[in-house]
Amino acid sequence: AKAPAGWDVKTVTGKYDRDYEFQGKTVGEGITEVDWTGGKLPDKTRETFVIDTFLTTSLKPNTTLYFPAVQECEQGVNRWIEIPADPDHPHEKKWPAPGVKLLPPS
Repeated sequence: AKAPAGWDVKTVTGKYDRDYEFQGKTVGEGITEVDWTGGKLPDKTRETFVIDTFLTTSLKPNTTLYFPAVQECEQGVNRWIEIPADPDHPHEKKWPAPGVKLLPPS
């Protein structure tokens, strides 16, 4: 993970839901959470927060992966953690978790 200028980044490690194969080894734990803190992001301003990750080859095409996010602001908290039952209609929720739809290999 990479933090923008003026921000700090910390990671939390723990067990995964199951074991995965990664570069010929079985992996069952690793980073489970990334926290960016300390910076300011004024209203109507965008910033890029980078996570470099590996996606296991056992994931099926057209699967949607969700990345629940908690946004703590000076005046409150927004919990973008709701995972929709229908990935084709993610915005039916008030606080939808960001998601990425996997495409078939090209």
